[in-house]
Amino acid sequence: SGNFNQLDGSSGGLGGSPGDVISAGSSASVGNTKHLDISSGVHQLLIYSKGDIYFNFATSDEDVVANNSLILLGGILASVAVPLGIADAGDTVRFNFNSTTTATHTVRIVEV
Repeated sequence: SGNFNQLDGSSGGLGGSPGDVISAGSSASVGNTKHLDISSGVHQLLIYSKGDIYFNFATSDEDVVANNSLILLGGILASVAVPLGIADAGDTVRFNFNSTTTATHTVRIVEV
């Protein structure tokens, strides 16, 4: 697709500062779920998380649910397709994620 955009803590509505690392929230509360607005035209995310994270895709800020959200294993670089079919015209697809433990994990994300 020609895109390669390495994200930081200020990307996609995460609320951090430019250059900040992205951290998955603690699973002590689903309210710690992070919600990343994926840029228009992005078809894949390259994700490296220091530890396991729960995740889902939605067109809103949807908190993860431990008993049914998918798990991305930590310590590996994974390529995840963005499910563009869930969006209607004008919708923004969001990558929602949270740690599977009470430890927060650094997460590196590249939009492709």
